[in-house]
Amino acid sequence: MSERGAMISNNKGKIPIYCLLVSAYFFSYFFRVSASVSLPAISTEWGMSASLVGFISSLYFYAYAFMQPISGALNDRFGPLRIVSLGMLTTGIGALLFGFASNPTMLGVGRLLTGFGLAPMLSGVLVYQSHSFHRDKYSFFSGITYTLGNFGAVISVAPLAFALDEFGRRNVFVFLA
Repeated sequence: MSERGAMISNNKGKIPIYCLLVSAYFFSYFFRVSASVSLPAISTEWGMSASLVGFISSLYFYAYAFMQPISGALNDRFGPLRIVSLGMLTTGIGALLFGFASNPTMLGVGRLLTGFGLAPMLSGVLVYQSHSFHRDKYSFFSGITYTLGNFGAVISVAPLAFALDEFGRRNVFVFLA
């Protein structure tokens, strides 16, 4: 078998896992932008101030930034499959809290948990692709990772707004969880 043929057959089991990790990174962008779509309607409904809305929205970014150096170390030490899985579980809990929130505190805790949960996604997929594929393909897989991940921001605007209007915040965020 040629070197190329051996490489393709060796990658068959790795591609589905890679796709799952990229989809997790997609959600990090999706949830990053989701507050700008969902919070204006909630703030109007609940009469929240602009500063409170900004604070709730920023909790994702504070948690995400705090976890960045820790996430890289965790992915290196325990492997991206464990860390990304734990992160997605944390994100699911945060999305449920955000969906079922009946007050600004619950919204904030949900937003904070999604930031903590989604922080290891990019480093996780990058660690996985560096260990699973030939080094000559690292930039190829990185290009796919960044492109598909950034689509999360695109999908988080009009499609999310449509879903929120059609199905309501609770149903949408329960589905996302």
